[in-house]
Amino acid sequence: MGFAQNANETINSAIKLGNYKELSKLFDTKVELTIATKEASYSKAQAELIVKDFFAKDKVTSYQVIHQGKSPDGAQYAIGTLTTTKSSYRTYVLTKEVNGSLRIQQLRFETNE
Repeated sequence: MGFAQNANETINSAIKLGNYKELSKLFDTKVELTIATKEASYSKAQAELIVKDFFAKDKVTSYQVIHQGKSPDGAQYAIGTLTTTKSSYRTYVLTKEVNGSLRIQQLRFETNE
């Protein structure tokens, strides 16, 4: 459990700092990515570029995890609120253990209307 906790802390800290490099280190080989209304599945490299662009255009001012949990199949999720200079987003991060390390399978930044 210690490793998963560290990975979750790394993810939360990376989002809070708008640090796409740290965040993308934890991406799985394929990531389901949603930013505002754009949703698609991307390779790790593509997802990194998209998140980099997102953080560059919209500076993070705060990030707070509201709820986190675990599903019976071992997947973990965190739901939070990301506030940027331009908008506020509901965030959803889904991680699963892949070859002994936690990997981000799904990352969503959905506009709070």
